[in-house]
Amino acid sequence: MNVYTHVNMKDLADDIENLPAVTGSNSIAQPKPLVHETSKSTTTQNELANLNSNWDSLPEHIRGAISTLAGV
Repeated sequence: MNVYTHVNMKDLADDIENLPAVTGSNSIAQPKPLVHETSKSTTTQNELANLNSNWDSLPEHIRGAISTLAGV
């Protein structure tokens, strides 16, 4: 334990971006394909709605990281 580490917001953001998609089941979803810019807003809204509906099932450290990134 003689190693000092420092995690910054960019590190947390990168880690959250690399998490698998949250689904209603216990299985890990396959990553979503990249979307065209015109559908990005709708995709983001759907992902936020999915995150909101599954918030309680996320581990506390993930909820904390997301809250920190969101400035909550």
